[in-house]
Amino acid sequence: MTPANTSLSIVPAPKREEKRKRPGSVFRSRPDAPVGIAAFTLVEVVVALVILQAGILAGVSLLASARQRTLRAEASWREQHLMAQAMEYFLLAGADNGIPEEFFPYPDYSVDAATASPQGLPPEVADSQPGWRLETLTVMLHDNHGNVVRQLSVDRIVREEP
Repeated sequence: MTPANTSLSIVPAPKREEKRKRPGSVFRSRPDAPVGIAAFTLVEVVVALVILQAGILAGVSLLASARQRTLRAEASWREQHLMAQAMEYFLLAGADNGIPEEFFPYPDYSVDAATASPQGLPPEVADSQPGWRLETLTVMLHDNHGNVVRQLSVDRIVREEP
């Protein structure tokens, strides 16, 4: 079986028509650019750079504020941790003596503790019973300048010594 017509015919490709730009289009061809290549005007490039710069500045400011919040949260956590350590020590050992460096090895901070009679008890509540008394233990955390950073008060029941 042989085909009746074995000759091939070459059909030329249709010519590409140049697309006309609509008036006011974002892409405008330069007068000296080859056909079909679009270019941006200087105003469009400047506007795009201004928008890019605003986005970058917003991102940088978000990063800076996040860093500040993280540093404040870390300092607050550290101070609360120091207060918890000091309070635990004074609850167990008493507030009469200072806290040894082996239990509180932080050179940037110092701790003071004091006891007092509880304040604001209702008149019908006695602050002592035979052999026991209620007292308020106050622990103050100081920074290296002597300023009180945190203060915590806990009411506790202690055995009276004869």
